[in-house]
Amino acid sequence: MLIIKRSITLIAFLTILLFSSIGLAGSPSYIQDESNILTSEQKDMIEKQLIQLRNEANCDMQVVLLDSLHGNDIHEYSIKLAEKNKIGQEGTDRGLILLIVADEHMARLEVGRGLEGDIPDATAGDIIDDVSNALSKDSSNYIGAIQAAIDKVSKTCKTGISETKNKPVTSFWSELSWAERIIIIIMAVIMIYIIYIGSWFAYAKISGKYTKKEILQKKKQLDFILDILQLIAEIGFMIFSKKDSSSKNHHHPRTGGKFDGGGANGKW
Repeated sequence: MLIIKRSITLIAFLTILLFSSIGLAGSPSYIQDESNILTSEQKDMIEKQLIQLRNEANCDMQVVLLDSLHGNDIHEYSIKLAEKNKIGQEGTDRGLILLIVADEHMARLEVGRGLEGDIPDATAGDIIDDVSNALSKDSSNYIGAIQAAIDKVSKTCKTGISETKNKPVTSFWSELSWAERIIIIIMAVIMIYIIYIGSWFAYAKISGKYTKKEILQKKKQLDFILDILQLIAEIGFMIFSKKDSSSKNHHHPRTGGKFDGGGANGKW
């Protein structure tokens, strides 16, 4: 029947939309290069290192490169940036931000609460010194400075594995956004709707209790309901299309850890 075909097509559309949105949310931003200092190859290399760091040590690090702070204090700015970008995971608080301000020759490593045991201020200072020394020797060697910081962070993050194992297991539903939950609910409604359609028309045909006029009227009612569901699905598509266009380089599946101000500044 045409109604059932429309319903199945709509479910297929929503399924694709759902997995696209989950895939989008599953790609966190590890690098924000607003100064366009790094090449695409360098960004890919750094991202692979940061993904490995996150997977192996439960240490969620982000590298941010800016031209200027526009008069803001680098310490306060880095904390606001960490909170805005939701670096780290709530509960473990194992987040890091390496902020490099090119035109002002400043850098800061902001350390999340859960990493202050592995990276106390003195260690953070050593890491920032490596960044500053690399850029003092060659002011264009940003890739060398960043990799020096990542290498030292990798050596100092020791407790992440055990914390990852002890981390509470969250449900699939709790990790979904509100829009993804709505899509799943709509899909469930449509599947129930298909079962209802098939059962009603099968009963109508077997029992012979309904006239053609009543069956036609019922079909119009079901068509109207399906039109509403399709409209909701199209609105969802527009929402996710907008989300995709505005978030291609800024995906944040993180829940956001706490930052207490630990870390260190540096200059070159």
